[in-house]
Amino acid sequence: MNKQNLSIETDKFTPSQSMSLIISSIIGVGILLLPRTTSKYMFQQGWIAMVIGLFATLCFTWAITKLITHMRGRIFADYVIHILAPTRYPWIGKLIGIPLLFAFAGLWLLLTALVSRAFGEVVITAVLVNTPLEVIVTSMLLVSLYLCMKKEIVVARVNEFLIPVMIVPLLILALLSFQNANVYHLMPLFPLETKGIPKSLVTTIFAFQGYDIILPFASRFSQNVKYMRANLLGIWVVGILYILVVIAGLLVFGYEELQRQTWPTLELVKTVNVPVFILERMEAVFIGVWVAAIFTTAANYYYAASKLICDIFHIRKLFYVALAFAPLLYFVAMHPRNLFDLLAYLDRISWIWFFMGSVIPVFFLGLSFLRTGGLPNETVRKSLKSLHPDRDVSHRMLGSGGAGRTDLCYRIHCGYQSKKPQTP
Repeated sequence: MNKQNLSIETDKFTPSQSMSLIISSIIGVGILLLPRTTSKYMFQQGWIAMVIGLFATLCFTWAITKLITHMRGRIFADYVIHILAPTRYPWIGKLIGIPLLFAFAGLWLLLTALVSRAFGEVVITAVLVNTPLEVIVTSMLLVSLYLCMKKEIVVARVNEFLIPVMIVPLLILALLSFQNANVYHLMPLFPLETKGIPKSLVTTIFAFQGYDIILPFASRFSQNVKYMRANLLGIWVVGILYILVVIAGLLVFGYEELQRQTWPTLELVKTVNVPVFILERMEAVFIGVWVAAIFTTAANYYYAASKLICDIFHIRKLFYVALAFAPLLYFVAMHPRNLFDLLAYLDRISWIWFFMGSVIPVFFLGLSFLRTGGLPNETVRKSLKSLHPDRDVSHRMLGSGGAGRTDLCYRIHCGYQSKKPQTP
């Protein structure tokens, strides 16, 4: 392997890096509110909504991963315009696609600002009581901006490196929280609170938001590697962790007490008592781990938004774009007057996040399958070339559309060897 090929291969994401990107982006502010939000509508049966939400999230993650592997090798801004463009009127793709791409970038920037503000609110509440909020928010934005100076593969490696640092302590703390459990807080299990399932399901799906972070990094996914299993495994890891936290919160406090707590997971960690241990306050360990989780969430979306803007305008220096957004992010982060305003903003943005991060990618997947007959363009091109070695299999031929092309893709997929078409 020569030097040029080696540099290309090392720029691609591995399955573990893709999985790490998803896990670290999902775990963030939501884990602190999880026991309260999931038990709000289903009471002591809130953990059931979390299980249902896990399976719904697996479906959305499957769809997004399928979309990326279907459009492998193409950047997000490119294939969104391509999917939305009819064959006869390609300008419609830009007309609809570019405003939609700006909406994605705006959403990710807004998430970066609000997550940084939530980080500041928790830190001044639990650890640095006398430190100004402005200093903490600015520090988080500056650290995230520093990551924007690096290449995409560096972002993936940072996430991969921090995954064990986040997951292992969180799992241990979640299991240790069961030492103060009271089983009666989960009773009665039946009858099931069916009226609260839809609202609780929406809440739990919001808690799993973050898997859409792989959309802007689609061009870094290798064509010869399967990512589906790794991405779904990442959702399973987050789901098991979340279910343990919710069950532990219900067992220790009960659903009525959880509704009175601002940060129930933080209160849950304070109940952990480990004898013969060097640390008396376990929440210090949790805050340390949670800082890494918040950093990866904010930095990933900061990088994703800056990268998307660069792709739209064909800008090479991502850092300058990120630097230009830094003052705006600070003012947006400091806009909520207090914690209640911040939680209200996060609740509203969750609906937009769900629609753009889950519903629209599923729509893109369906539209792309209708246009390519269920096969990636590269696969169709190779299959056509093997069937018709004497013909020029180009993008123009693949882009002809129509029922005849869909039928040809189907026959190729089934291994049907058609006769050589006669040239008119």
